[in-house]
Amino acid sequence: MSNNIYAAPESDLQNAVGDDTKAAFYVVSETKFLIMFLTTFGIYSIYWFYKNWNNYRHSSGENCWPVPRGIFAIFFVHSLFRHIAQKNALQEHRVNWNHESQAGLIVFLLLARNILDRLAQKSMGSPWTDILLIVLLFPLALSLKKAQSAINTACNDPDGASNAKLGVANFIWIGLGIILWALLFIGMFVDA
Repeated sequence: MSNNIYAAPESDLQNAVGDDTKAAFYVVSETKFLIMFLTTFGIYSIYWFYKNWNNYRHSSGENCWPVPRGIFAIFFVHSLFRHIAQKNALQEHRVNWNHESQAGLIVFLLLARNILDRLAQKSMGSPWTDILLIVLLFPLALSLKKAQSAINTACNDPDGASNAKLGVANFIWIGLGIILWALLFIGMFVDA
């Protein structure tokens, strides 16, 4: 701050507009995304949706609640993908991605998984409901991977190099996910 009373007031315009150094969405390499998603049986998607909404909130200044949007992602997939597509349209290296159909497919897969999960909890159609629950994990992972590719391109990091390494927290989640997978298979194939 200047002692000159005639000087124009100074302000931090960078913080007023938003921090441009922070990505508008959650950048992560596709390989790391798939590892985290598949080893945690899809639970990583809650964190993934939360981080995307949180980054979007900080970069856009929009007043949204990232935690509920991460937990109840099924209701906000279309909106998130629309924002990603708008950001992607501003880039010179665009990704070929139909965000509307991709969001619709993800909503369908999430609904199908929720229904199968409820049936599996009540041992209805067992073990087929459990097997279908596992099978649906893979098309959901591939669909979200396409969205991650669009996010990385929109944030000028097509390879997700800025977030490609697995950290300690990632390995903890991977370990917990492996335990979850082991318990799932034990529960499916051991007579109770």
